[in-house]
Parts: sequence; structure tokens; C-alpha cells
Amino acid sequence: MAGGALTNAKLSLRFILEHPVTVAIPGVDVLEQVEENAAVGSVARSLSIPEREELTRIVAKLGARFCRRCEYCLPC
Repeated sequence: MAGGALTNAKLSLRFILEHPVTVAIPGVDVLEQVEENAAVGSVARSLSIPEREELTRIVAKLGARFCRRCEYCLPC
């Protein structure tokens, strides 16, 4: 996800699904990724405290001006 900057797709998608007004558009390269992403949405459970702590560390590492690598700005 995010051009490889986010390596835990399952955790990222679960975070997104916990918020009521969200649209998630995860990019995929192979059918296996589609199946993994779909499985995340089929199990509704809240993030655990360790998972939230992991997300907090990821956000701190990425910083406030995170490039999502969508390439919409190219060529820049």
C-alpha cells in the first residue's frame, strides 16, 4: 500500500474500516492481494491496543506530509 510505504495492508485496512465515513481504494497487483483485502472486510472486530500502538508508530515515522505515491502529481 502507498507504493510500499505501508507494509501491513491488513492493519491499514482495518483502521480504515473502523471509521464511519471512509472510502478505501487499496491498490493490488495480484489476485492474492484482492482476496486478502476482501478477507479483512469480512471480519468485523476492533483494533487491539497493540495494533493501535503499531499504527501510532507508523504515523510518527511517516510524518505529517506523507506522500501516498498515487503519482497524480507526475511529472513533478
